[in-house]
Amino acid sequence: MPLRVLYHSLSELIPLPPLPSLSIPPSLLVIFLLRRWQFAQRSRVCKLQYIAELERNVQGLQAEGSEVSAKLEFLNQENLILSMENKSLKQRLESLA
Repeated sequence: MPLRVLYHSLSELIPLPPLPSLSIPPSLLVIFLLRRWQFAQRSRVCKLQYIAELERNVQGLQAEGSEVSAKLEFLNQENLILSMENKSLKQRLESLA
C-alpha cells in the first residue's frame, strides 16, 4: 500500500497512514465530486458578483463624494462673499449712526 505524504514544509515530509478502502460505488463518488465542484463554482460566481457589486458601490460613492466636495467648495466661497458683504454693511451702518 502506498503512503500518502503531507508536505509540512519544504524540508520535512510527514507520512500519513493510507486511506481506508471506501465501499462507495464509483458512480456515486463521481456524482458527489461533481456536485461538490458545482457548489464550488456557484460559490465562486457569487463571490465575483458580490465583488462587482461592491466595486459599483465604491464608484457611485466616489462620484457622490466628488459632487459633495464641489458643492462644499461653492458654499464656502458663497459664505466668504456673504461674510464680507455683512461686514461691509455693518461698517456702513456704524458710519451712519
